[in-house]
Amino acid sequence: MTIHVDVETNGLSNTKNSLLSVYAEKENGDTYERFYFPVEEYNKHAIKVNGLTEDRVEELRGEAQYPNHFKDDHDDLISFLAGCSEFAAFNASFDFKWMPEAFRDTDPTITCTMSMCKHDVQSKNIKGHLKNPNLKEALFHFWDELEPIVGFDSASDEEEMEKIAEEILHDASFDTKISKGIYLIYKEM
Repeated sequence: MTIHVDVETNGLSNTKNSLLSVYAEKENGDTYERFYFPVEEYNKHAIKVNGLTEDRVEELRGEAQYPNHFKDDHDDLISFLAGCSEFAAFNASFDFKWMPEAFRDTDPTITCTMSMCKHDVQSKNIKGHLKNPNLKEALFHFWDELEPIVGFDSASDEEEMEKIAEEILHDASFDTKISKGIYLIYKEM
């Protein structure tokens, strides 16, 4: 079974920074979503990207009955991931390193949808060479195919697409749905 995942974090290091949110979706549609406070101080650069301020995390947690910090909350996620033989994510190597060691040790196949769509999206670096696309570039490239999968409103022009993208990107559930949509597009080819 394939599991589609996205995480939002308080930095780039899974040993020095905290995981702030995780969203996972199985092939059968079962989902897992949690929000956490960081152990360390909030990283202003990370928060600028993901918007998960203390107030926002508090709001998203609501009356949550799970631990405040991801480091104290691995068991439920490990149970949810049990039996998954494929781990798919847009930036799979980044997201996978944040998963609990007990799951990483099961050695699932890792599928990176960013790499999957690289040659079709044709993003270029500053030297004009092909690079991995960011999620926004992939979303714009596959907009028409992803629209019914992700469930966002249709857009009539690029300005409207830009507005919708700004509202949904870096929300782990939408990022996962975009990545899963790309995965499904390529699996159907």
